[in-house]
Amino acid sequence: MGASVSHYVRTDYYFRGGSYAIESVESDVVTELDLSGRQIGDRGAGALAAALPGNTQLMKLYMNKCDISDGGAMALSAMLQHTCIKILYLEGNRIGDRGAMTLSVAATSVDDTGDNDSEGGHGAGPMNEFQNDNNNNTHNNNKRHNTILARDKSSPTTNLQVLGLSSNNIGLMGSKALANTLKCSKTLKRLILRQNDIGNEGALAFGKALRTNNCLEFLDLTATNIHDEGAIALCNGLESNSSLKTLLLGHNHIGDEGIQAFANLLQTSTTAESTTRKNHQCLQCLDLRRNSWSEDSLHLLVRAIRNNYYLEELLMTGCDLPQNAEMCSCLKDLHYTLLLNRGGRRLLREDHEGVPVGLWPFVLGRVRYLPDMLYYFVHSNPELFKMEKGLFE
Repeated sequence: MGASVSHYVRTDYYFRGGSYAIESVESDVVTELDLSGRQIGDRGAGALAAALPGNTQLMKLYMNKCDISDGGAMALSAMLQHTCIKILYLEGNRIGDRGAMTLSVAATSVDDTGDNDSEGGHGAGPMNEFQNDNNNNTHNNNKRHNTILARDKSSPTTNLQVLGLSSNNIGLMGSKALANTLKCSKTLKRLILRQNDIGNEGALAFGKALRTNNCLEFLDLTATNIHDEGAIALCNGLESNSSLKTLLLGHNHIGDEGIQAFANLLQTSTTAESTTRKNHQCLQCLDLRRNSWSEDSLHLLVRAIRNNYYLEELLMTGCDLPQNAEMCSCLKDLHYTLLLNRGGRRLLREDHEGVPVGLWPFVLGRVRYLPDMLYYFVHSNPELFKMEKGLFE
């Protein structure tokens, strides 16, 4: 076996036919390989893919801005099924829908593609389900990707945990394939798709996938042409999701209707009549920067988050909100509420039986900007500081 010390490799020379990468990955101690910025193209990607099968040490592979198209993506997809790579970044390439479709098969976790064989056909994996939804695709494309799926059934599948595909000309077909992968993936935790043309239909597919996925923790859909309809679809999916912690939707076209959906998602209700509608208890970071929503939507969000014990970060710069005294007060209220959530305010929920009120000093002690926070806390929770009559008499 190789040395236990992890090693990091970045190429500082021109990449020629994959020779440098092959030389690097043959070493048992290389666990991280960065080829970003090297114009290796599909040929270099193919050479690397041919050298890697059987390697059990390489865990992280970065190939950003390497001029890779769908051909290189197909070679890498086949390679992933025979390696231990858990983190793959292919950002800033041009793999398109075809490349995304092939990688969606590779992103499917172990035993997900071969368990549900349909009569006389392939397994009900993500590619097969996607193709059933897109019967208008050309015959050649279907034949090409069915071949990949058939090969995938007879070979090991991956344990891929992180997949970065930002800025890759991925459209609706690729988005649906990746979304269908989430329905059966048991390992993928981070999916980065920023600056692709996902659109509302793609967001609808991801919303449906999130209903059944309980593994994904981080989803980046920044600058993916999503409007209110897509935001509402994502919120509907998150209502039954128990894993997603970070959702990035900055630089889209989400308006008041989409923000209303997020306010409803984040709203907590602890009354007996609404036990079936609990607030989303996993989402910790929500990015809504550079969207177009109004002051009224902000007030809805603040009211929802005031009763939400889990959200710790809300990003909303560049939303053209008015700057006045009322808005400043509202933003300050939001800021302090999020700080308390980071400190562990959820420990003091009313429906947590047996939790002593004396935990408040512990929660406050974990919060930054303590003097300002103490003033806000005393001002907004006066009932905790009332003294019984005659206590000091």
